[in-house]
Amino acid sequence: MSKLPDLEGLAIFAKVAETRSFAAAAAELNLSKATVSKAVSRVETKLRTQLFNRTSRRIALTDAGRQLSSRAAHILAEGEAAEDEAVARTTAVRGPVRLAAPMSFGVLHLAPLLPEFLATHPEVSIDLHLSDAMVDMIGDGFDAAIRIAALPDSSLVARRLCGMPRYLVGSPTYLSKHGRPQHPLHLAQHPCIGYAYTVTPDTWRTQERENRDGAAVGSASRE
Repeated sequence: MSKLPDLEGLAIFAKVAETRSFAAAAAELNLSKATVSKAVSRVETKLRTQLFNRTSRRIALTDAGRQLSSRAAHILAEGEAAEDEAVARTTAVRGPVRLAAPMSFGVLHLAPLLPEFLATHPEVSIDLHLSDAMVDMIGDGFDAAIRIAALPDSSLVARRLCGMPRYLVGSPTYLSKHGRPQHPLHLAQHPCIGYAYTVTPDTWRTQERENRDGAAVGSASRE
């Protein structure tokens, strides 16, 4: 005999004992009558005793059934209460959230949203970590993170929030002194201030678009 109690069978038995009907118990539990009958028979087989006296018109608890019914009813009530509490916790917005975000994006776009969010959800607390470094979400214990990059394949759930174009720019003073690059390959001849926290900081990708006057404008981004 299994050492684990048949909690499902006991809960179904409790409902049958309460309603005094297999059909009524099946309707309340949203189960088939056959499933309810098999669950009660399974408990009887495991306990090696008969829990109901059955006739064609009615059922009645045996002595063993009466002794078991109160404890089985307690098991059913506790199970229903546990599920209700779990559902309430998952539907209610509460608890701490550890969130990682890039420094500039977090300051400009994320931080201004927090006061209204926290006022709407007073039971939520947010531990906001602003850094351009790529954090290990699992290892560092973060619940969510905002990334500005092409994400590699991952088991994490990701959702695109918005586009973040990157531009290659130069000051007028620099361009007047060193000249304007005419081709992406010319960038290798110029010093630049790069962003070290991209996935591939040494790889540049460029694309060409047209401005409002129809002239070609070059922009570059790094992944």
